[in-house]
Amino acid sequence: MLKLLLKYANYVCIIIKLGGFGMQIRRMFFCGVAATALCGAQAVTVSVDGVGGTATTFATIHDAVSHTNGQGAGPHVINITVDELGALNAGHPGVSITEAVTINGNANGGNRCVQHVKQDGGEPVTDPASNFAFLEVSTDGDVVINDLIMVPDSQGDGAAKDLSCIVLAGSAAGPLNFSINNCWITGANATTGVPADPSVDTYTSALRFYGSTANTAGSGIHSQVRNTINVSMTDTAVSHT
Repeated sequence: MLKLLLKYANYVCIIIKLGGFGMQIRRMFFCGVAATALCGAQAVTVSVDGVGGTATTFATIHDAVSHTNGQGAGPHVINITVDELGALNAGHPGVSITEAVTINGNANGGNRCVQHVKQDGGEPVTDPASNFAFLEVSTDGDVVINDLIMVPDSQGDGAAKDLSCIVLAGSAAGPLNFSINNCWITGANATTGVPADPSVDTYTSALRFYGSTANTAGSGIHSQVRNTINVSMTDTAVSHT
């Protein structure tokens, strides 16, 4: 006979009584950030403030995604609370998203966050392995990116690494639903790092993803169809960067 004796917001205590053996097995699971591995699938919410240093606050999107990837199936939430991450020649490295997550680039109610992407620190993409990305989406389920401006921190070399900003790899396990809302994937001013207007031709005047010359275009969003991938783009601009 199974009796659920206690159930609170932060813990669940289950007492299992095995009739006829006079034996009780007691198991207590504390469900929190530090013990998520014991609790099965967990949906966690963390923040990115450019500093990090706590169990739920991280310095970069890379660090936050690396954390949520290990917390169960989600869906997780990453709230960015600063207006800029990284800088010219000091961008942040890539990461692979392996669990459902929503990334909010305007969680502080200010401006969309500008994310400077490290050109020589892309995440190796699993398919094809020769490519690199800032965000590789290699999961089934729902992945949402809101209010984020992504620009390269330097000029791509166009040879050693084929860097895309976002690669949609999907998963053989099931369909991926990818939504990107009120975002830019564009070039950046080579002197100031300020994002370029994605509606303007920036081939000869701005830093670009991948391309090393004016006629070598990089990739904003690249799809590797491993299973069904549903893409929704709202108020989003992707330039040839």
